[in-house]
Amino acid sequence: MPKSVNKLIPFGLKLSTLEWLQLPTGKLFKITHFKKIQLRNSISLAAVLLSLTASIPPSPHLAIALSPLAQAQTERDPVTEADRLLQEGIDWYREGQFEQALTTLQQARSLFQKAGVRQGEAVSLTQIGRVYDNLQQYPEALDVYEQALAIAKDIDDRQEEAIVLDYIGLVYNKLEQYPQALKSHQDSLALFQDLGIRRSEGIVLGNIGVVYLNQNQDEQALDFLQKAATIYREVGDRIGEGIILDYMGLAYSHMEKYDQAIDLHQQGLAIFKELNIPRSQAIALYNIGSAYNKFGKLEMARESYQQALEIFEEIGDLDGANATRRLIETIKE
Repeated sequence: MPKSVNKLIPFGLKLSTLEWLQLPTGKLFKITHFKKIQLRNSISLAAVLLSLTASIPPSPHLAIALSPLAQAQTERDPVTEADRLLQEGIDWYREGQFEQALTTLQQARSLFQKAGVRQGEAVSLTQIGRVYDNLQQYPEALDVYEQALAIAKDIDDRQEEAIVLDYIGLVYNKLEQYPQALKSHQDSLALFQDLGIRRSEGIVLGNIGVVYLNQNQDEQALDFLQKAATIYREVGDRIGEGIILDYMGLAYSHMEKYDQAIDLHQQGLAIFKELNIPRSQAIALYNIGSAYNKFGKLEMARESYQQALEIFEEIGDLDGANATRRLIETIKE
């Protein structure tokens, strides 16, 4: 069985896992899809965590931002409370506090369910699935995603259906069940293309590329990743573009085309420097070092690893620092 990118490149930018990106503010950011959610007489804008991604983004990786309710409701209104809990749960998720997020989102789901607000229930279930995914409780994630998908289909919410399908694909990718992953992502892609949601289309294309990359089908991976990069440039998503470029570098590295790999990693690095995202800079430098290492240019590999190590230490990423330090020691030996 071919090794996955997650195993080969432990600190590669993983669209399929919605890698956290560190912003200058110190807060964490994910790429996700944006979705308007209408609840009863109010409109709450939610950056629903999509895969690539969701990153989709879905991402996308997606900035998580919830606006206040557009219209006032009474404090006793259960839908108002459910909406508040949904927003709070997503905030907990954004901060990486998954247990708190799970409890809060389950409360939101229960209130939406009792009030008969099926769209709110579907969105809550989708977010619960994201939490289970991050806790690596994949059967639970798939179970709630299937519940969300059934509701989305029943109420003819095609955008939510597309989002959930993409997330299901991400779980199957992590389980190395690649045919199921591709089927879910492709179904999601078809819906987003039909809906004309270009950014989400780019996120899903990136996720499909990652599935092929995990199977060492590098030519197919590059085809989808290039399409994703084109869309990210079209919509002006610089972070998404940087992530895709880094993935393309991994594909070329797998193909032992190290010059192209290093060039793409460096393009991604330039974007992350421009946007001042330290952790992503460190990851790109780590990948550059790995390409140089495989290329036999050990001094340049050591230099890139050292730069990555300094950033990992500065931002307090102990796992990244320890992994990079071990590679530096290997080169010295």
